Amino acid sequence: MMLGAKTHADMGDLGISKWQVAAIAKARSEHPQFAIFPSVNQLTVRCKVPNPGLGAVGSKLPGLCNTMALPFGGPIRCIAFITGWRPSTGAKTSTAAWVVSFDGTGHIESTRSVSDPPPPWNGHQPRTCSEIS
Repeated sequence: MMLGAKTHADMGDLGISKWQVAAIAKARSEHPQFAIFPSVNQLTVRCKVPNPGLGAVGSKLPGLCNTMALPFGGPIRCIAFITGWRPSTGAKTSTAAWVVSFDGTGHIESTRSVSDPPPPWNGHQPRTCSEIS
């Protein structure tokens, strides 16, 4: 996979279509918090997750961030931004997701949050947007 060094955009790759890159870019522009997520499909990276607990405003926790364009091999119906973090050392990993849905013409239809989705870094590979819930 060849990604542009600054934009992570498709540079003529084997597995990322320009349609996926465009849909991910459109979904990432929907909310400033989505900027922590990768701009390419099926990539999990280390990131700083805004602290959802009682921490100080603006505090962040180390975590994982994943971007997933669904379904595979067809017109993009949604982009899932999935994140995971440990609230404290030794604690169970918490997960959350935001699913940006597209209508049949490629316009953003809705954005919804999902609590505790199965994380893709544990082998969960959803095939449809509804499998994120």
